[in-house]
Amino acid sequence: MNIHVKRSEKTNARIELIKEIYQPGMSALDIANAVAARTHEQLSRMVIMGIYSRNRAELAEYPLRGWGETKRTPERDRERRNRENSAKRERRRLARLQREAEHAYAPPQPKPRKAPEPSEAQAYDATATLKRLFELGKAECRWPITGSKAEIRFCGHPATGVYCEHHQLRSVGKGTISEQRASGDLRRHAA
Repeated sequence: MNIHVKRSEKTNARIELIKEIYQPGMSALDIANAVAARTHEQLSRMVIMGIYSRNRAELAEYPLRGWGETKRTPERDRERRNRENSAKRERRRLARLQREAEHAYAPPQPKPRKAPEPSEAQAYDATATLKRLFELGKAECRWPITGSKAEIRFCGHPATGVYCEHHQLRSVGKGTISEQRASGDLRRHAA
């Protein structure tokens, strides 16, 4: 099925302008810039490539420069190498500065808190007042010591939070591997 689509006057005008402007070795971007300079109409290289793809037969005598057919000159090659080398140097410089900053700033290590030994824990729990939950005051430790379900007895020592200082230390374990590494990760990312 051959369907003929009528082109707009604007497209016909652009095709004629491309034919006038065209010089061998021009890229789609070169043509777009030349059209913009002549008509003050901003076209992208993709618009030019679209015109070329939809009108191949008519523009076959005006080929675009392909990807591999760049205008290579020793000066352009030298400029490209200089840009690449300066970018590499800048990346190396930034990496060096980051390493130096990581080594220069070492936040103080938190003082390791050691949980009480099991025998100490048993001795401390023996001194607990053993209160029921409804008997506990606002500032008394809620660490369960004995019993089950309704018969649970709690520590009852004076507390600044939920637990007294002794049970607060016992409630914090070593943590998972990722939790143990967290402080080091934070230091690295902070630098």
